[in-house]
Amino acid sequence: MFYKVQRQRKIWWMKFAANPGRFFISDLKTDSINDQAMQTVSVKSKFHFGNVELEKLELIPYGCFSPKLKFLDEIRKATSVTPSIIRSSMVLENGTLATLLDAVDTGVKSEINFHRRIAPYQCCIVTSVTDQGNLVELQDLARYITSLLRRSNISTLNAPKYLISEDGALGVALEEMDNIGVPYGILLDEGSLKNGLLQLRNRDTTISETIHLSDVPDYLSKIFRS
Repeated sequence: MFYKVQRQRKIWWMKFAANPGRFFISDLKTDSINDQAMQTVSVKSKFHFGNVELEKLELIPYGCFSPKLKFLDEIRKATSVTPSIIRSSMVLENGTLATLLDAVDTGVKSEINFHRRIAPYQCCIVTSVTDQGNLVELQDLARYITSLLRRSNISTLNAPKYLISEDGALGVALEEMDNIGVPYGILLDEGSLKNGLLQLRNRDTTISETIHLSDVPDYLSKIFRS
């Protein structure tokens, strides 16, 4: 049972990491308390400068309790059973630091590679305009899509600085979006006003796919739930 809990906690930390391979379980340590053996392991994250302890798991034997706890054992039909307890403890600062280091250490150059489910902004709207006559309509469309996504609980950045009107500025905007750890970007242009189609860009693959704006909230919600 204790080994199963160890694996579950390790998998939980791996689930939200940019580099799941850096997590491991330390060697089992046994201490004696009241002539009872208490076993302790830690879930740790490996970095080039050393290891960071994220969570400590302790198997506390029943003999350490005073008074002893009693629980009904339905399986063996016993009147009561004295349990052992698995205690989990973690330091919030260590977990936060390890998460940030994981995102920075996994990124390329200055990129922050947050896992998509814990990124501060999960999506960013990037608007490209060549005809200033379409500027107001594109801004309204960007605000509308932002509202749709936020209502679906997808944190979305729609900043004025991502309104692109110069050649080469789109690449700079996308690079900056990657640097602050946004996993998905929505690219709008004048064509989006005519047919409702936009480009959904994945930070990790840098590949964009064409999708209709009405499908965006459900599509992204499924991605972040997976």
